[in-house]
Amino acid sequence: MSDDPTRRDDEDELAPETPVEGAEFADADQAEAEEAEAAAAEEFFDDAEDYFDEEALIAQREEAMADAQVANLRAQADWFLVHKELLTLLLANCLFLAGVLVSWGRLMPWDAGFDASQSRSYLTGLDTIRGGLIFALALHGFWIIFLNFKYRQTLVWPFLINAIFALWVGIPGFTSNFGSDRWAAATAYMDTQTASFLAKFIAPFSNTAPGYWLLTAGGALVLIVLLKGVISGAGKAKAKAAQQGSRRRR
Repeated sequence: MSDDPTRRDDEDELAPETPVEGAEFADADQAEAEEAEAAAAEEFFDDAEDYFDEEALIAQREEAMADAQVANLRAQADWFLVHKELLTLLLANCLFLAGVLVSWGRLMPWDAGFDASQSRSYLTGLDTIRGGLIFALALHGFWIIFLNFKYRQTLVWPFLINAIFALWVGIPGFTSNFGSDRWAAATAYMDTQTASFLAKFIAPFSNTAPGYWLLTAGGALVLIVLLKGVISGAGKAKAKAAQQGSRRRR
């Protein structure tokens, strides 16, 4: 037998192609990816439709307003549970702190040896032992106020101790001024000046340094809070005793 010289190219072209390994899996993955993209696009358009839906916007707005009202009511309830006396104690503590930092002694124009270039305060509460104690207790008082607000309690003893020190310093500052030689010197000096009636009236009181004013005011506020507490407690005890007496009669 002789070899067949005919070329086999045509036969190769007519032969069916052998499928590539993994092609079926690639087609499946591509189809799955297309389905996922279509689902994501459909979900996006659904969300966009809900976003631009007027009824949905109104519902969201009403829900936000309801949440804001609830938050407002909760804040009001929290403030309602706070003892109002704590705000008074906070003001008194601020007065204690300021009363220590400002002047406790100064020269005025009617004092001997007054020099306008050196008329600033030369003595503050931090220059004294009592002033240092008041300053330390005032700093401690801010921490006590924070705890009182947080735990809805009324702890008063630090402010009471500070009020005692403050009145111990402030009251003598007032009593030593009224009717003193400085009071008369201030009145005589203002009579020689061209000033209003109010300025002439206030001038003698300015002999009392600012620290004494602030400390006395702070101590008075603490005493007012304590007095209100005592009166309120006595009233509640009296009402409770009357209620128990009426029950016994029944």
